[in-house]
Amino acid sequence: MYAIDPTQYLFMEFHKEWETFKTGLVDQYCQELKNNFGTCLRLAETRLRDLLASGALEASSDMTMNRLSQQLREACEELADEAVASVLCSCLPSFPADADWPLNNLQQFVQFASVELQRYRANMRQTELTVERRMEVEIARQKANCWKCICGCTARCPGCGTKCNLEHENHWPERPHECRRHLYPAFNGWQKQEGRKPFLLHCRAKAQWQIARTRPPIEPGGPERYWDNFQEMLEDEHPDWLDPTTHGPLPSMEPLIEYEEDCSDAPEHIQREIEENRRAWANCKDALLEHFTSMADDPDIDWLDKFKREGGALEPEDFVSIRDELFAVTPLESLEVLDGNVVGYEDAYDEQSMLMA
Repeated sequence: MYAIDPTQYLFMEFHKEWETFKTGLVDQYCQELKNNFGTCLRLAETRLRDLLASGALEASSDMTMNRLSQQLREACEELADEAVASVLCSCLPSFPADADWPLNNLQQFVQFASVELQRYRANMRQTELTVERRMEVEIARQKANCWKCICGCTARCPGCGTKCNLEHENHWPERPHECRRHLYPAFNGWQKQEGRKPFLLHCRAKAQWQIARTRPPIEPGGPERYWDNFQEMLEDEHPDWLDPTTHGPLPSMEPLIEYEEDCSDAPEHIQREIEENRRAWANCKDALLEHFTSMADDPDIDWLDKFKREGGALEPEDFVSIRDELFAVTPLESLEVLDGNVVGYEDAYDEQSMLMA
């Protein structure tokens, strides 16, 4: 999946984790919130009437909206259920100075407030739907914001196709793209000119940088594009992958003799990296050949049998299900869902306002 689209693969994994979190913890919290909502409405009405009946409100001759909220908050803090008390206290309003109106007729105000709270409770089902939709909007918004932080730069190495590791997209020309781990260019669809077989040299192998490159014409009927080596292609079409000062590759991309396939004294971490590439290709190639339709198989590679897992390697028929799973949900679709939820929530809010008017 990573070889097909690294950024989409990252989003797929993020989406799965997010949905698991949402289905578990968030749905539980939403249910608790809905349950507490009705209780809070009832308790707010009861406490308001109790304060009036006890004469606690009449003891203050200069009662205002904020003072009433504060007395109601103090009364609610005495509730045995701390969770409900906390939610109810946090919902009680505080008014700016120009809206902190004096309350000259407390009995009339309490009666009016009780009627309004009862109307809210009468429309509990509609209110619950609004709470659910509002939660969905906020969750979707947080998901979009989290993805922006996680996604990073979406650029792919022109050689092997692996994803740029930098945190933001707009870092060029101050800083070029950079990958800390490279693959075989075959994972990005590169093929040998002769026989269209997969290009199975590590992206940082010196031989890989010395081989001439061709690409199809930009426009139909145009000339085929040609470069004597990989460096020339980067300079011509992908300068944002080269050091802007030296116009050479960054240390994390520069070709080294140790990455050659026949190097016998390569450091252990490079040997392990090449071995991981071989294992990945041996077990994924049959499905990838369905993706890179012009690429021919090369069954004569001497290390294929060594790394191929019996019963665990992908088959050609696996490609369709892999592709469908990979692109089942995309970042763009998630943003469209967010926009739709916002509209839906606003419509629901307007509808509820009309019901309560």
